[in-house]
Amino acid sequence: MNSDIVQFKKVLLHFKNKAAYLLVIKNLTQFVRYRKIELENQFNELLTATVSHEMRTPLNSMLTLI
Repeated sequence: MNSDIVQFKKVLLHFKNKAAYLLVIKNLTQFVRYRKIELENQFNELLTATVSHEMRTPLNSMLTLI
């Protein structure tokens, strides 16, 4: 099931001394998907950097003992 994320905004306009409303509809689906992928990439980079550092330190100390 495909569902879109949509934002609605009501704007009051004055035209020829009459008030009118304009309904602005914006599809945010692509933006939300992109942001989700961006956050997942940041998490993976942080995890890789942390694990790499935590493993490197003990390995370096063991190698200096040999």
